[in-house]
Amino acid sequence: MHDDEGINDKELEDTIDVDVGMENEFAQEEKVGDPEIGMVFDTAEGLFEYYTKYGSENGFPIKKRSSSKGDDGVVRWVLFTCSRSGKTESTSRNAFKLHPVTKTQ
Repeated sequence: MHDDEGINDKELEDTIDVDVGMENEFAQEEKVGDPEIGMVFDTAEGLFEYYTKYGSENGFPIKKRSSSKGDDGVVRWVLFTCSRSGKTESTSRNAFKLHPVTKTQ
């Protein structure tokens, strides 16, 4: 094939097959609905998967911040947050850290 010949029939068929396959792949992805009070999930992983998809569809990533298991090893609660949130900084001043003092006359 020369540069000025363009695409041949076989390459065109392969390209069309790939495009159709990708369309079918995207069509199979269903959107998750908005969270509602009373929703129940079988596992913590299912809950995390739901919120990961929900966050992705709505433009924010999700991370698991903390969780707690009971004595029987069953997850009791999970706290998810936006993964763009950072650590909070204390606004109080550390008394042991010296801060420069400037005097004006």
